[in-house]
Amino acid sequence: VHFIVNPLVQIEKKEFLIKTKTATMGIRGTDFYILLGPDFTDVFVKSGRVVAISHPQPVPQPDSRPQDSPKISKLLKRTAIQAAMNNRVVIRSMEASRLVAGHPPSPIVRLQARHFQVLEGLMHMGLPPKFGDSSNPGELLENISQSDLSSPIPPPPPAPPSNLGPSFPGNGIGGGSGIASPFS
Repeated sequence: VHFIVNPLVQIEKKEFLIKTKTATMGIRGTDFYILLGPDFTDVFVKSGRVVAISHPQPVPQPDSRPQDSPKISKLLKRTAIQAAMNNRVVIRSMEASRLVAGHPPSPIVRLQARHFQVLEGLMHMGLPPKFGDSSNPGELLENISQSDLSSPIPPPPPAPPSNLGPSFPGNGIGGGSGIASPFS
């Protein structure tokens, strides 16, 4: 997903949040990409700044008596706040980081303009069927850029099937204009 967030002076709350299953991000005046993997969120900041927090792993609720629950609840909240502070990262222009639930963010990776060309190509082509193994977002982009699927120019539309006449789209009997609509 590609986001461009422009700060608006008239709005009192100048930051908004994006939540994925593994992270929460606070954004202000930023141009950035998010790539969602099966168990991670990669954040690529082209300009601006993103503050991101990895979600903690779900904590199993202990069996307790009703009179113990406020104490346990308070302890769990305090533990969650401490974990969130340890799992926080600030990603600035031309940087990226990976967020996995229950783990600290990956070290910041410096990016180059070509990395954003790969990301823009993915916006047109979609992700390859398999991302390949990677330990950080920079390595992931390198793996994808070596595939043919990262070209920033989408392929031409396929030719109509040869068994259809000039009525394409349609049943070959007539009445079509020869131009397929997005709903065909």
